[in-house]
Amino acid sequence: MFRRARLIVIAVLSLIGWTVATPAWAATPDSIDTMTAAFTVDTAGRVHVDETVVYRFGTDSGRHGLTWTLLTREPYDDTSDALYGISNVTVSSADASAAVQSSTTTSGRNAWLSLRIGSADRVISTPTATYRISYDITGALRHFASYDEFYWDVVSGNTPTIRHLDITTAVPGGVRAVTCFVGPVKSTQPCADATVTSGTGHYTVIDKQQGDVVSIGAKIGSGLVSNPGPHLVTRADQGAREVAAVARVAGPIAAVVPPLFGFLLLRRRRDERYVGLPPGMTPAAGEVARVAPARRIEIPVAFAPPRLTVAEAGMLADGRLGSAEVAGTLVGLAVRGVVTLGGDRDSASVHLANPSLPLAPHEDALLAAVFGGPGTATLSGPSVALGQTADLSTAGQIYRAQARMRRLVLGTAAERHWYRRLPGTAGSAAFGAAGCAAVLVALIALAAGGSVLASMMATGTGILSPTLVVWLVVVAVSAIVTLVVVRMRTVKGQRSADGTALTDQIEGFRTYLATAEAEQLRFEEGEDIYSKYLPWAIVFGLTERWAQVCQRLIDLGRLPNTPPSWYVGPLDMWNPYWIAGPIGHVTTAAMPPVPVSSGFGGGSSFGGGGFSGGGGGGTGIGSW
Repeated sequence: MFRRARLIVIAVLSLIGWTVATPAWAATPDSIDTMTAAFTVDTAGRVHVDETVVYRFGTDSGRHGLTWTLLTREPYDDTSDALYGISNVTVSSADASAAVQSSTTTSGRNAWLSLRIGSADRVISTPTATYRISYDITGALRHFASYDEFYWDVVSGNTPTIRHLDITTAVPGGVRAVTCFVGPVKSTQPCADATVTSGTGHYTVIDKQQGDVVSIGAKIGSGLVSNPGPHLVTRADQGAREVAAVARVAGPIAAVVPPLFGFLLLRRRRDERYVGLPPGMTPAAGEVARVAPARRIEIPVAFAPPRLTVAEAGMLADGRLGSAEVAGTLVGLAVRGVVTLGGDRDSASVHLANPSLPLAPHEDALLAAVFGGPGTATLSGPSVALGQTADLSTAGQIYRAQARMRRLVLGTAAERHWYRRLPGTAGSAAFGAAGCAAVLVALIALAAGGSVLASMMATGTGILSPTLVVWLVVVAVSAIVTLVVVRMRTVKGQRSADGTALTDQIEGFRTYLATAEAEQLRFEEGEDIYSKYLPWAIVFGLTERWAQVCQRLIDLGRLPNTPPSWYVGPLDMWNPYWIAGPIGHVTTAAMPPVPVSSGFGGGSSFGGGGFSGGGGGGTGIGSW
């Protein structure tokens, strides 16, 4: 029983993590019925691309068109990046608007050209629409001693499922040999078919899943293309690497400065603690206790959780409310009977069972987001009905709920005086802004210091000595390290003495769940201790351990081997692979699907060295 229940919890956690990170809203995922891609290489090394896609939109309404994202820069080796020139872009569609808005995005050593196809004034009402796009690429070939090669990532893992994908390649002198790989990055699984017919490469892929990359290779005879090599430039972060080299020299000396400066700053923001009271205790009514800055002390084990919700406890523990607190809250509501959890191989679902039970404001906000959708603030909203079921693999609800939950929990914390300075308050924000400014100034000082130092060492002249420059660098690095450390320590806010007492109780109970063995647990006969403490284990990151402890209780005969009361659904569906189904179908339709840059450099797909994601470029397709 608990093995199955553990899988349910892991599924809920993972699905919530995905939905928090992926703010989309689609009832069922998008897919591509068919896609054809034709690549034609000319004698100058330019590649002309023709792609036709029959795109099937998810069942939600309001789609306007497609997003087509093309990789234009990626890492090639340790010193160089490869550039891919994209030009002569044309788009057409007999079913929808083919208006195009383009934008560029840069992240580190990677860059993309994003095409937004469609019109915000026109909604696509048909289930499918056909699009054709053509463009030219330069810098896409690779050169070797005895042959040249077109090795390309045709579609990235962010592209939805493609039922049938046909690809062709044509090159000067005819294709000599072909390769084709499909699967997660670095997969060597071959495509359904890859052959050469009359000098043309033909490739077929059946049921490419979201997460899979399709990479093809076409061998070209040596000397048939006049410009076969890639277009390489100095890696985009070379300047940062040079600055880092200077920082490494100054690092040992700079390590002396941050502790002193950081101590002076942190001393003013230490949590408070009641003097003379044991950890976790607060003064009795009418009693007055002295308050002093908190010192690090040993927290005793607590054998029961504090009288808080798991979301409040998570916020007090580290100043954050993330996916673990959201997941713990949802499972806690299930344990209390407000909802039940179920599902099958392709989805996990939550069923509204008894919303009349008492709810904290942040719990109400979470359920409203799950069952009501955008714009629903509470369970009393018109779109929420008793007995309603929501699919947790539908991305978006949890993402929207998390920020509102955090605001409500912080409101509770302020009302109950748990903090002197709330996490994320104006004081902390100002400190963070000051830190960012100091980091910027320090980076400029590092770059300037490195340039001056290199110049003086080469010429032996100058007003500043190398030693003075190094010390300037030391000051800059010291400022960065100090501000980062202080910011990390203050992000949780400054707890009041009451807040510290509650945090002691939280930490004591976490120690209990982290260390107690099954033989040591005491609970009443018939009590579902697994479900009782499960939300806490989720927030503490101890879900796996708690499930193992309770499995041991089953083996000892102290717990019955029956499903938890809060799970409803076909038990035969639960297995170790169930979780992959719903996660794989969470769509990213509301975000441009940025192609994944593998950055594996200039290798060849022939000779046993090819794999999915090993080619150049990459294309992501989605909807908006």
